[in-house]
Amino acid sequence: MDIAQLKTFVELSRTRHFGKAAKSLFITQSTVSVRIRMLEEDLGVRLLTRDRNNIQLTVAGTRFLPLAEQMLNTWNLAKQTTGLDSESKTLLSIGAVFSLWDAGLRKGIYDFYQTQETIAINLVAQAQEQLYRSIVEGSVDLCIMYEQPKVSGLEALSIGSLELILVSTHKNINSKDLMERPDYVLVNWGTAFSLLHAKNFPNIPVPSIRVDFARLALEYLLEYGGSTYLAQSMIIPELTENILHPVEDAPVINREFFLVYKTSTSKIDIINNIADFLGRNKLPSPDG
Repeated sequence: MDIAQLKTFVELSRTRHFGKAAKSLFITQSTVSVRIRMLEEDLGVRLLTRDRNNIQLTVAGTRFLPLAEQMLNTWNLAKQTTGLDSESKTLLSIGAVFSLWDAGLRKGIYDFYQTQETIAINLVAQAQEQLYRSIVEGSVDLCIMYEQPKVSGLEALSIGSLELILVSTHKNINSKDLMERPDYVLVNWGTAFSLLHAKNFPNIPVPSIRVDFARLALEYLLEYGGSTYLAQSMIIPELTENILHPVEDAPVINREFFLVYKTSTSKIDIINNIADFLGRNKLPSPDG
């Protein structure tokens, strides 16, 4: 098993297509096949089913995927850490759920970085379950997420909240009717949001489009039209220009988020600085 095999497996699990994975990795399709076969031989299990145009993860492949992603993250962190001048820079690896990066967190982190002279930053986007593993295993120094982990040895600081509003390209339609349309997009804003969404809209059809990336939902609306819940901070231009319209009868859902770190970290001073900075500065729009 080597890093190239892991990268190939993760990319193939994302694209579900040998040709697309090969193109993304700048290798031949036969090389993709060889790497996957060698990885399966090393592990002694089948990771993929290879029906034509229908590549799926096996049960073993599904279990192995988060481990492969974790190993790649650790490898990348090791490369970056050993490549730094230890006397001048401290690497701070920051993980966050996808939708928080979309909602303006990356701009907040970039603003913080501009105030620092002695750190380098590594930014990671992961699902919340993977972030838990990353912070516990030490491949990231801090995580920003929607839930407070109930794990010994971790500290969670509330540093802000997002104001999520229902917006649409359609005018003068109530929220229930919008959610019954096939162009309603459900964004994964975390478990608490999902529960409040289900409580406020109990009898709507199951949404046909679900995404983890809020940016994908926004791009869909701008390209094809539709409705979705988005953070107000990320759509200020679209609201100002009347490209998107707030749905007046829909409840606003506030989503608190937390900075999580290990209590045993050696980087507590830097982490306290970034927690203070983000806590004092609301998330800006992604475009500033």
